Amino acid sequence: PAQSHFMASTRPVEELYDCESDPLNLINLAGFEEHRDLRMSLRDQLREHVVSTRDLGFLPETLEWEWSEGSTPYQMARDRYDVAAIFDAANEVGVADASVFIAHLKHPDPAIRFWGAMGFSGTDQLDETAIRALTTALRDTSVCVRIQAADALSRHGITAKAYPVLRETLQLDNLTAVLHAARTIELLGQRAEPLIDAMRDLDERSKAIRSGDASAGEKDMAMFIEFSTNAFLTRTAESRSESTD
Repeated sequence: PAQSHFMASTRPVEELYDCESDPLNLINLAGFEEHRDLRMSLRDQLREHVVSTRDLGFLPETLEWEWSEGSTPYQMARDRYDVAAIFDAANEVGVADASVFIAHLKHPDPAIRFWGAMGFSGTDQLDETAIRALTTALRDTSVCVRIQAADALSRHGITAKAYPVLRETLQLDNLTAVLHAARTIELLGQRAEPLIDAMRDLDERSKAIRSGDASAGEKDMAMFIEFSTNAFLTRTAESRSESTD
């Protein structure tokens, strides 16, 4: 039980452990006032490291491959990736209020719009202004923003326009975007049962890719897509069986 937080569906926004006295990392010290100075120092060091190394971990994969087309992700990160602004936007998830996320959804950088939508995925509720902003984001030019906006709306039970976006994305040729949408549906779980037919179709498509003459990269992506389709379809079938019993 003491370690159950490592497997929970959510994690604390910030974690700080004394690895000498607490080697199993069971006691999160981030909320303790006596550790505030250390927490702030480590936070600043982390940001400096992320920015100096041009860490691509805060960029959705669809954007990473789109932006680095004709080059490499390494080179792209040094030419056009505003890592500081994107990292700061990511760090506001779970912390900032709705007005910040709405501002991010209007930002010219799609990576920051993505994190604006992600911020609403983690909020307890959406007001009408947030719903309108996310509904607009369902038509964003960037597929990763559309997927994340659909996720945020779906997590709050607003599915009429969100589910068609996810269903449409599962049919794209861009397998990176397809994987993002499939993983989103998997994590929505039972709430996304209306998409079970689309996930079945995707599962069959992925199997066909892996058994066909696709490239090695496409076959790898299809394998990861199947991880999500299989998990979703299995759990949905189990839930149906339990409800029938």
